[in-house]
Amino acid sequence: MILDRKILVLTGVFVMSFVLCYQLAFKKTLLLSEEVTQLEQNGVSLASLAELNLQLSQREKHADSILENNNLRNTTIQNGLLEYLNQQKDNSSIKIVEFGEPHRFENNNGTVVSYSFELSGDYNKLLDIVYGLEQNLNIGSLAFVSFYKSKNYRKRREVLKMKVIMQSLENN
Repeated sequence: MILDRKILVLTGVFVMSFVLCYQLAFKKTLLLSEEVTQLEQNGVSLASLAELNLQLSQREKHADSILENNNLRNTTIQNGLLEYLNQQKDNSSIKIVEFGEPHRFENNNGTVVSYSFELSGDYNKLLDIVYGLEQNLNIGSLAFVSFYKSKNYRKRREVLKMKVIMQSLENN
């Protein structure tokens, strides 16, 4: 009778350990293998991705050379910056107060182009725009950011404004 209990307990422990192993390890492995077979059926392979990446980089170099020949790079940077600011203006309650002409400065490494603009609105929204300019836009680097209050005499209240200068480097 004691031997039957031991066999019963041993069988129960074996079944419980099998269920536990299935839940913790085998189930995830089977799901991943199904995903791999599904991706292989879709035709996604590393070799094709590497080849596609090479082709895209060659196309990018070709497009950059065409833009350099036509000297369109600066206008596209300015247009991209304006497009981003207008998109942010539509999404939040900020206003574009001023967008100045680009300033060029030539040095040994190339030409530094500075874009200056002024925005007004809520402090958190202005900070979100600065963060987006730094992280999402690959136009250049932020050289100067300044916040100041300005009095609106018509509405008799103060308005928070932000002055930003972004710099981009051109190779000669």
